Amino acid sequence: MLVEMFFDTACPWCRVGQRHLQLALAQWQGEPVSVRYRSYVQDPSIPPEGLDFRAYMLAKGQGKTPLGAFFDGPQRAGAAAGLAFRFWDIERTPNTLLSHRLLALAPEQRTGDLLEAIFEAHFARAQDIGDLEVLVALAADLGLDAGSLRRQLQGEGGLPQVQADQQH
Repeated sequence: MLVEMFFDTACPWCRVGQRHLQLALAQWQGEPVSVRYRSYVQDPSIPPEGLDFRAYMLAKGQGKTPLGAFFDGPQRAGAAAGLAFRFWDIERTPNTLLSHRLLALAPEQRTGDLLEAIFEAHFARAQDIGDLEVLVALAADLGLDAGSLRRQLQGEGGLPQVQADQQH
């Protein structure tokens, strides 16, 4: 069975969905399941250097939604699934294209682990997942070839796969 998961690396609900998928697959006793992760960049208008997180979120709510209201639902759902969200520590809203390109370049059998590492870096450690060095370090921590990935990301590596997912 094939499960396709569309996600953005800066989407808290995607992180919660990923965790629920992991938990469900751990209990699954039916036919073998493969997961295909498909990129979805929610806001491609964010510049490569990102934006101030609080200002971005306030603008998203048109000044009518307090920040706590944005964070409450994912924090509660995340806590129920054993996930930490540290929204108040996040400084930058990242452009997530680079993180999606990294995931597209990773070996298929490591994509889930790398996605989990990116979610953890952004939401639990408030790291800037739009930053090349942060992403390469996450890949290296998983034993992936950081030098090769850096070179590919400095070019257009992974971009065609991300664009294909966006079109899909």
